[in-house]
Amino acid sequence: LMKMKQDGSGAFKLGGDVEINAFKDDWIYYSQLDKDGKFLNLNRMKMDGSAQVKLAEGGFAALDGDKVYYRKGDKWLYRSNLDGSGEEKLNNVDMWSLIGIWGDYIYYGEYEGPVYRIKLDGSNKTELK
Repeated sequence: LMKMKQDGSGAFKLGGDVEINAFKDDWIYYSQLDKDGKFLNLNRMKMDGSAQVKLAEGGFAALDGDKVYYRKGDKWLYRSNLDGSGEEKLNNVDMWSLIGIWGDYIYYGEYEGPVYRIKLDGSNKTELK
């Protein structure tokens, strides 16, 4: 993860082995990866690289309002407040990728290929065809 001015100057490294998940206000939400590309932690930091904070173990983050949604190694979908507090376990999903949140639904892909949507509370899993 690098930061630079719009003209390309002043580049410096904010972090390594990360996947950017979302931006909100002055925060970057990102997943930290191990050397094999497996998700370790969901983190956030200020845009300038300061105030780096681990929010949870897991990855695939998406934001909706004042909540962050993510999957942990136990294959459950979780949500918490943007600062990581108030974690809730929602639904056991075999999530390969969290595509995004639109309206009242989370869209995600499973490992075997199908794409699904579920309500923000983890209910009403529906395969999209």
